[in-house]
Amino acid sequence: MSLTLEIITPSGGVLKTVDSLRAEDLSGSFGMLARHMDLLTVLRPCILIYTQSGREGYVAVNGGILRVEKGAVTVASREAVEGDDLSALKQTVESDFAKKAEKEATFMDLISNMEKLLLDKLVKFERG
Repeated sequence: MSLTLEIITPSGGVLKTVDSLRAEDLSGSFGMLARHMDLLTVLRPCILIYTQSGREGYVAVNGGILRVEKGAVTVASREAVEGDDLSALKQTVESDFAKKAEKEATFMDLISNMEKLLLDKLVKFERG
């Protein structure tokens, strides 16, 4: 028995038939085989490790949502990088994805500060 693995990103996708899959969510790492119960979880930036005909394959994902339904695994992520070199993918997760998350957090802080300034100005304007 096997699982259908579909990884969907804004720039494309990957579709594979795999024997097993390992992933990582906020509670830790977990694995699944065919006939896995239905599941919905939020992935952290991690490396998906799958087996296909006895060989391991790897896909780094920048977080996302993983859904298991009726023997099919669907992962929706902002970014996914497939590769054969586990250490290079680990570096991608640790450096590239972390840098992007840091930039995004800085941007969100900037937006929040701009909103506060705008609200302060509106209150001052209303008070005359």
